[in-house]
Amino acid sequence: MADTFEGIDLKAILDEHADCDYTKRVPSGLENLDPDGIRKVIAEAERPVVLKFGKDFCGWTKKLNRVLQEIVPYYQDRADFYEVNLPTYPHLFDEWSISTSPMMILIKDGKEVDRSDAAEAFEVPPVFEAWFGKPNAKAAEANA
Repeated sequence: MADTFEGIDLKAILDEHADCDYTKRVPSGLENLDPDGIRKVIAEAERPVVLKFGKDFCGWTKKLNRVLQEIVPYYQDRADFYEVNLPTYPHLFDEWSISTSPMMILIKDGKEVDRSDAAEAFEVPPVFEAWFGKPNAKAAEANA
């Protein structure tokens, strides 16, 4: 039976599937906030704010983080983007009525106006287009 695994690089397989590895984090590139930071950002916001609530070890959060790395630069001229790690602040599940993770919440004028649990690469762009319009390639270039 041991011969069955000869020549198979299990580490390489795991590396290809980092979403399954609970020890590896996939960064979103967003500034991380604590509860006080959330309140401050919302209170001082002069434009829309997107709060991404997730769990660093969650495969769906990792998928969303990969998408955010690519798509946020196209919208940084229209909104500010932040993330919150829910396991660090578990009371935020109730405070923000979060029943699933990851969750992106759109805040305008200090109030929640929409939310989305989109995480797949094909799901997130339509959400951002609904919230902010078409992507701005010049904004992405300026933030590169």
